[in-house]
Amino acid sequence: QYSLVLVAVAVAGFALGFLRNYLTGRVNNWFLYDMRGKVFRHLEDIDVSYVSGERTGRIISLVTNDIEAIGDVATSGTMEVLVGSLTVIGTIYVMVGFHLTLSLATFSMVPLMILVSRYFAKKTREAYRLTREKLSELTVNVEQGVSGSKVSQSFVARREVDSKAFEKVTSETMGANIRARLIFGLVDPSLNAIRATSLAILIIYGGSLVASGAMSVGTLIAFYGYTEMFFRPIITLTTFYSTVQAALAAAERVYLFLGTKPTVVELEGARDIAIERGEIAIEAVSFSYGESAVFEGLDLVVRPAEVVAIVGPTGAGKTTITNLIMRLYDPLSGRILIDGHDSREFTFESLRRQVSLVPQEPILFNETILNNIRMGKREASDGDVMH
Repeated sequence: QYSLVLVAVAVAGFALGFLRNYLTGRVNNWFLYDMRGKVFRHLEDIDVSYVSGERTGRIISLVTNDIEAIGDVATSGTMEVLVGSLTVIGTIYVMVGFHLTLSLATFSMVPLMILVSRYFAKKTREAYRLTREKLSELTVNVEQGVSGSKVSQSFVARREVDSKAFEKVTSETMGANIRARLIFGLVDPSLNAIRATSLAILIIYGGSLVASGAMSVGTLIAFYGYTEMFFRPIITLTTFYSTVQAALAAAERVYLFLGTKPTVVELEGARDIAIERGEIAIEAVSFSYGESAVFEGLDLVVRPAEVVAIVGPTGAGKTTITNLIMRLYDPLSGRILIDGHDSREFTFESLRRQVSLVPQEPILFNETILNNIRMGKREASDGDVMH
């Protein structure tokens, strides 16, 4: 009979353990899916100027490394906090019931534990913030190495520069990570030292109570066991608090990105407008990138069916004009009219569905050639594309 009970307990433990791991995994993957979706959708909404000014590797690191770090703590730590908190509360209740003054003497080291934990949490967060930044720089270097491999291999000097730059950022990333690990590694020994001090207080004070006959040896031994039971989750929780700091360092970067507001926005009252003739009029338009002016008071009219070639040196503003027409940027002053309508009167979808931009460098998305061709007209059939 007892054997059957033990088997039943073992089976129940296995089932509950499996269920816990399965649910934790599900929640973790759901969290990663949701967060990455939010970041990617925000990436599609923010200004082109932000994406152009930000290094691609940093955004890649944000979507992969930083969100992964947040997800690990957000899901795996929930159960630890819940179980640990309940254990601490229950143990305190039992210990106080055993002996109030001995309990208070044992608890006297807890404030020191909290102070030490807060100190290391601050240091850990600073260290992991630097680690995240260095890891982002490393991703930038890898992305540049892949995208610029043809140029790098064509010039020996450039290859040496890239190699040295990669070695430098790799070394800095390793150093930052080692420092963060070192700081984090001091948390557990420090807390255990305080725990040992508390146990010493318990033995000295409890021993005096036993010597005076105020407490039995059995009660002291039982109290010692409960004290161990009390400190075990306390140390786990305080160590986890330091672990959370690494996730918070990553979360700072993610939510700073999500907090970036677009400056080019669809105005209230914007509507779908059909472009029938295709006349474009640029009236007294001024634009600059930061403090660098591209043009001031530009006037240009492109009549329907007219082909216009804009010629000029690099940086003269040729591509900028097309970006302004599509409202990827907004002019500092002046306006752009399409068939007599201010471009800001169009909804983004209406405008960009009717105005096409062919970039200088061909871009192939990670889809079939067929889907790349009909990118601007998803409803086109295979026959439309082929012919």
